[in-house]
Order: sequence, then C-alpha cells, then structure tokens
Amino acid sequence: MAGERANDLQIITEERAAQAFLDPTRRMLASALRKPQSAAGLAQRFGLPRQRVNYHLRTLESLGMLELAGTRQKRNCTERMLRLTADAYCIDPGLLGELGRPTEPVNDRFGITAVILRLSRALSDIIARKRRAERDGRRFDSLCAEVTLGFRSRDEQQSFMIELQRFLKEKSESYRLDEDRKGRRLRVLVTAYEKDEDA
Repeated sequence: MAGERANDLQIITEERAAQAFLDPTRRMLASALRKPQSAAGLAQRFGLPRQRVNYHLRTLESLGMLELAGTRQKRNCTERMLRLTADAYCIDPGLLGELGRPTEPVNDRFGITAVILRLSRALSDIIARKRRAERDGRRFDSLCAEVTLGFRSRDEQQSFMIELQRFLKEKSESYRLDEDRKGRRLRVLVTAYEKDEDA
C-alpha cells in the first residue's frame, strides 16, 4: 500500500471535476473510498455492475480525485485498490463566474444574503490567492477562529454587534497602511449566524 494521503483538503477549481462530484453515483462510490477499495468490492457492496463502477472510478481517477493505494491478488486476478486523494473536498464558488456575484451591492449587514455572498466571495478570493502563493513559492498567511456566544435577549445581541463593529473600526484605524506603503495586508471578515442547540 502507498503512504498516507498528502492532502487534507482538495479544492476543485475545474468545471469537469465539479460536474463529476455532482453525479450521485460517483459521490456514493467516492464516499466509500476513504479507505482503499477495489472496483469489485464496491460493485458487490452497492449491488452495481462492475463495468459501471469501473467507468465511474476511471473518471474520478483521471480528474485527480482518486489515487492508486496498492494492489492485491484475489484468485487469478490482480485488483487495483483505490482511495480518495484528500480527506475533504471544496468546490470553488468562482466556477460560477459572474453568476456568483450580484449586479448591485448588498448593504444589509444583518441579512443572511449578505453573509452568504461575502463568505462565497471570500472563499473564492482565498482559493485564488492560495494558488498564487503556491505558484510563487511563498507562504500564504491566514487566520481562523471560531467561538459560540450566548445572549439572554435580542437587545443584548444587538448591543454586542454594535460593540464588535466599534472594536473592529478602532483596530482598522490602528493597523493601517497607506496605499503607497509596502507591508502585509490582511482582510478580516466577521460573520455570525444562529447555532442549533445540538450542533
């Protein structure tokens, strides 16, 4: 068997690859390949013709979503053992092109539409900048933090949001570079949304 997978996350930036994962049969087969499996084993497990399974696996392998993990001998046949190339996958929202961007700016800071659009834009921007940094052989700086907050009332929640906005504005004034000055710039995006009790 080959060694451990190299990627924790694989970003899908090509339309053909995204279309491949939109096929429910391929997603079902791929979900079973977190551990190495053969086409014969998958065909038996899901009750599908082996030829059909082989077709889907070859498609996913050609797109770089599956890799050969090794081989095993079974009776007079040598079975190829395949597995996913990553632990998780993410489709770049940038594949939507202009359709992923509104024709007019959404200014409602508290609306869910604004949250989704900004997160989508941020994800696409991060993916593009990450690829550029890898191409240039430099480190891509980022930060992620997540907390759960609890409020006794909507008024208390509103007070927190106002306080947070004030804090961010103060920090943006403290850490500022003139346009013509060299340095490192980070975009900070803060979003909040309701959390289920059991999530």
